[in-house]
Amino acid sequence: MRVAMTFSSVVASVAVTPVDKVITLLEQLEAQLEAQGKKEAVVYEEFACFCKETTTRKSDDITEGSSRLEELKGELNQFTTDRAKVNRDVAATEASINEAEKGAAAENARWQRWLEKHNVDRDDLAEGLRQLEGALTFAKQGRDKKKAFLQKAQYAVVLADSLGFAAARRAPAVAFVQEAPSSAGGTQRIIDILTELRDDYTEALQAKEKTEVTKRSEHAKRAQAADGTLATLKTTLQDAQERVGALTEDIAEANKEVTTLQAGLVDDQKYLMELTHQCEAKAEAWDARAKLRMEEIGTLSEAAAIVKGSVKGAADGTRHRAGAVLLVADVEDEAEGEAPAAADPATPTVGELAARSAGLVQE
Repeated sequence: MRVAMTFSSVVASVAVTPVDKVITLLEQLEAQLEAQGKKEAVVYEEFACFCKETTTRKSDDITEGSSRLEELKGELNQFTTDRAKVNRDVAATEASINEAEKGAAAENARWQRWLEKHNVDRDDLAEGLRQLEGALTFAKQGRDKKKAFLQKAQYAVVLADSLGFAAARRAPAVAFVQEAPSSAGGTQRIIDILTELRDDYTEALQAKEKTEVTKRSEHAKRAQAADGTLATLKTTLQDAQERVGALTEDIAEANKEVTTLQAGLVDDQKYLMELTHQCEAKAEAWDARAKLRMEEIGTLSEAAAIVKGSVKGAADGTRHRAGAVLLVADVEDEAEGEAPAAADPATPTVGELAARSAGLVQE
């Protein structure tokens, strides 16, 4: 009975050995490393996705920004070229306006000079006609008005001579004025001459008035054409100046956008460079960490396999041998009443076997 109880105690004590604990610990460490690796893989995967998406987005932003920057530079060049051309147009239009204004001023000056001379000639004709009318009136009144008659007639004849018309009638009239005849026949003759001269004055005055109407109409047409040209040129100038203003605003806006884009591109490129460095460093660290973890797991797995295959196998054999020894002891205990057989000096006793078993288990 004592040996049976000892056998149960030994079996119970060797059911979970320190080797089993070592193997369990190794397996737990291996499982812990694997679980930790999975968690870290999830975190790194999220970071890797962030790196990829952000790098793609920033790269696209830089590409689009660079493309837009080139477009803006082209637009700026075009705006600058267009403004320079329009400025030349403005200068040419201003020169044309200046020439047109000079032409209009010259036309007005010519018209005023002509009109002044025309008015003088017309007034002279009108005065000559008035003098002739007076002379004829005095001539019809007889000798009492002879002096006044002669004065007016002389004035009209001299004026006609200075104005250069009625040459056919000027000579007889001049001769009459110089001779101053007193006979009735002579008086009638001069009245006829002066009447014809009056008709010449009237015709000349009407011609002057008609010429004035024609000249005034021609001048009005030229002035109107000059005004129209000036108005067109000034409209063209205003449009060109407005175009210059619009182009100047376009250039300012484009320059502003260029400045903003360049600053944004610098920031994006700097951020992308830093992000790339961080992502690459993180990837290298992750690769090194993953490699180290796999090595650790492999080491733990290999250690567990070694323990399981070698040490644990030896421990199991020891337990089996201890159990067999205890069973033999149990049999011997049951045969206590029989005479003991002669002991073989080479055969170990039950105590020695138990001691070896205990020693192997402790090892």
